[in-house]
Amino acid sequence: MVETVMLGKCVKCGNCCRETNFIVGKPTEDEIKLWMLKGFRIRQLDNGDTLVTVIAPCKHLLPDNTCAIYENRPEYCKKWPTLEDVPFIPASCGFHYGWRK
Repeated sequence: MVETVMLGKCVKCGNCCRETNFIVGKPTEDEIKLWMLKGFRIRQLDNGDTLVTVIAPCKHLLPDNTCAIYENRPEYCKKWPTLEDVPFIPASCGFHYGWRK
């Protein structure tokens, strides 16, 4: 059996902090409208879940692409990249998907 695994390491490109993707399951119409008004991109995934993309740099991203609150960063940031939460990884990222038998 082949499993998908995350490989690589952070190269400090900062793109994970400039554009954030998260999966929200099945939001209400009102939630989708609100996110769209805020300028977020919304996309339906094949499994029926909704992918929300926030295109705005994190306020804690420093000019050298490091995090100003790294020791106290949110849980989502601590887990990034995880296979469950990151369906798309920026091309410049040092992380990538791989396969293991």
